[in-house]
Amino acid sequence: MSLEMLYRPITAFVALLLLSRLLGKKQIRQITAFNYISSIAFGASAAYVAFNPLVKFHYALITMFIWGGLSYGTEMLAQKSRKIRLLLEGEPTVVIKEGKILEKSLRKEKMNVEELTMLLRQEHIFSLTEVDYAILEPDGQLSILKKTNHLPASKHDIVTGRANPAPFGVQVVSDGQLLTHNLETIKRDEKWLEQQLQQQGIPTYKAVFYAEAQEDGGLYVDRKKDQPYKGGEEKSQT
Repeated sequence: MSLEMLYRPITAFVALLLLSRLLGKKQIRQITAFNYISSIAFGASAAYVAFNPLVKFHYALITMFIWGGLSYGTEMLAQKSRKIRLLLEGEPTVVIKEGKILEKSLRKEKMNVEELTMLLRQEHIFSLTEVDYAILEPDGQLSILKKTNHLPASKHDIVTGRANPAPFGVQVVSDGQLLTHNLETIKRDEKWLEQQLQQQGIPTYKAVFYAEAQEDGGLYVDRKKDQPYKGGEEKSQT
């Protein structure tokens, strides 16, 4: 047995281990299409290093580490920039709204009704009458908000004898960046957001890590310095 037959697979194994540690602790179901394709390409490079004696070892190794560096670099850029994150991962798409299937959203995601109902069945939902909202996530998973009469009773429901609808929040700020499209979706604008933030003593949305508009007209805010504030009881002045 030649020495090369030993160090080739060992080197490939170590490289794969290092990359998996560098790219974080995402679960398999959280991997986006870009992550999936990138992982396959890196795995193929590692296979060339380990098992193909016709490919020069140092060439294959350099290629593998360049690809790994690019993958790591794009992950870091995606963490820093929402635009790059959307380019690489996409954004959630509402496919059912207030119990109605949004055909335009299905066409945008190249999905048909059979695929949608299959995803619903995987979440133990066998009738569309149970669904209030459904959102297709960038990783292909379906997040579902059931209608009030199909939700399990909470302690509050039992005590009061009536069910409260589940809250449905819309993200309007992400890491100091204004999500204008989401504001337009809920028929709000930047002026409304500024009023809500000023009520909570926050001068600008750039100081906000995450903000979510509530159905009751309030705003949930998580500041960049880990100082959460819930303004769900405060109503909009508009």
